[in-house]
Amino acid sequence: MEKNNILLLDVPNVSLVNKRLLNDINAGGIAIAGSWDANQYSVDHYDLNAKLNRYRQQIDNFEFSDEDFSVLLKVDKLNDYLIIDEHSESYLPHLTNWLLQDIDVNSYDAIGISFTRRSTAYWPLKMTFHFAIILTSFLKRNFNEIEIFIGGNTVFGKINKKHLENLCMNIEEEHHPTSYIRGTIGHEEAKYLIDIRRSQYLEMTSYRLGHATIRCLQTSFLFTHKSYPKPEFKNHSDILVAPTDFIPKKLLEQYSKLKSVEPFQIYPYKFTDGCRSKCSFCAMATIDGFAHLTPDETVDHLEAMANQGAKHFRFFNDQINWKKSWLLEFCNEIIKRNLKITWNDSANLRLGNQEIYNALSEAGCISLWYGTETINDEILKTIQKNVTGDRIKENLTLAHETGIWNRCNFIHNFPWETSEQFQELINFIKDFTERKIMNGYQDNVFCVQEGGEYLTYPSKYNIEILEQDGITWDTIKYNERNGKQWKEIVFDGNEKQEIFRDRGILFSAHEREIRANDFILTALHKAKYTFKEIIQFYDDILTTLTEEEIQKWAQQIGNTTLQFSKTAQSKVKKIENWDTIDKTSTYVLTPEANYEK
Repeated sequence: MEKNNILLLDVPNVSLVNKRLLNDINAGGIAIAGSWDANQYSVDHYDLNAKLNRYRQQIDNFEFSDEDFSVLLKVDKLNDYLIIDEHSESYLPHLTNWLLQDIDVNSYDAIGISFTRRSTAYWPLKMTFHFAIILTSFLKRNFNEIEIFIGGNTVFGKINKKHLENLCMNIEEEHHPTSYIRGTIGHEEAKYLIDIRRSQYLEMTSYRLGHATIRCLQTSFLFTHKSYPKPEFKNHSDILVAPTDFIPKKLLEQYSKLKSVEPFQIYPYKFTDGCRSKCSFCAMATIDGFAHLTPDETVDHLEAMANQGAKHFRFFNDQINWKKSWLLEFCNEIIKRNLKITWNDSANLRLGNQEIYNALSEAGCISLWYGTETINDEILKTIQKNVTGDRIKENLTLAHETGIWNRCNFIHNFPWETSEQFQELINFIKDFTERKIMNGYQDNVFCVQEGGEYLTYPSKYNIEILEQDGITWDTIKYNERNGKQWKEIVFDGNEKQEIFRDRGILFSAHEREIRANDFILTALHKAKYTFKEIIQFYDDILTTLTEEEIQKWAQQIGNTTLQFSKTAQSKVKKIENWDTIDKTSTYVLTPEANYEK
């Protein structure tokens, strides 16, 4: 029997512990919905994170008890919760029932549960994973026998292996799904996942871990985005937001056209796999493979999504300007079809000229994130960026002149980086932000990553690898040969990050969150403000809002650990006995401290 009707649920993540003013779409969720739809399955998609977020907005804030937090963080507490029927003091049973109460579960042949992480922190990842198991257990106990699949490539890639093993060994089989899906699901995999006639194929890629079955659907590089995402949700109204929902009233009074902007959402989309650049620090440096859709195929997808109401996009490519001819054909196809869309993406600062930036702007590009890393020519050469500092400055200026909002990602504390090279970066940022050419940025402390050349060929970079830090995802300890030792490297990284984040020399951490938010920028474009007026809007934030109001706003719309309330973080810290809170995945760690992510 073929499974034709599928219920797809996006698991709550941030909304488990906090109320946000807007909701981010689960990219994996709409991608698998599109793949199933293309394979002739009927898919009903519910974003439970958006539903719970809307619930938090409409009632007096509720807070989980310490016991609820423990269930969502600790395997033994989760196990106790699942085997006990009555939970008089827990909010979790009510919440689980409420999220599913309007769904006719028995009308579906299979259920897909998709989870994603919304920050670099490890504890929210555990909470959304545990809640997915609570949902699964509830569905299996209260509805007809049905196949349930839990997937989330990023979560599986980042979760602590010991935690996953502990969970699968100690939680009984009756509470687990039919299988956990580890890996990226593309067009072909979607065809096999639900259809039980393909069980032989699935058995070849499955293994047993404790009481659970894990299915690995991607064993080698392949293109996974042949089908366009399906941006349709049964709880459509929950995912839409208007500027009046997420922009402070003081600013709305000054920029009144925002009040009439209709509710919207920004949809994730990806049309390339892999990266053609091989920056030496990056996890993609030693991974072969690059695939892409044609410009026509890509715009076909965008047009199909636009016809379903999706007008604003966040592209998740490693760099959209990987090839000039492809990029110009893509932009010209959007223009030719008169698609009225806006979008942002990542880009490199090697490939750019007036023709390219004009085409990008006319095709709806409103912002680009650049992997800038540094401005120093010597470091740029060492990390194989294939660009010079002068070229970076030139292309940022050209993009600015065409009305593109420039945002840059920086890395500092490279091995053998001098104080003069770091100061050169600081001076550049101060100059280009004061001149309004660079409109936002994020910074990261350098870390050795799996897949990068710094780990594969450490002697090439005159470092020695010590050991991988078992608590974090990416950080691998190292020394400079006959130079700085790990402890000094850590100290320097912390000092440099303070300059970026805490000392107020550059944008504050909260101002950077606001400048990085795509919903604000998209709303300003929808209101048809000019680029000059948009720049003024961000400048007016500092003179219109108090510092406390700016901090609160950043926490309500941010995408980093700022989005989690201090109340929730303090509860987690107490339950898990943190010694120190590690803020991001690239924050340099002291070797002696116990860190939780």
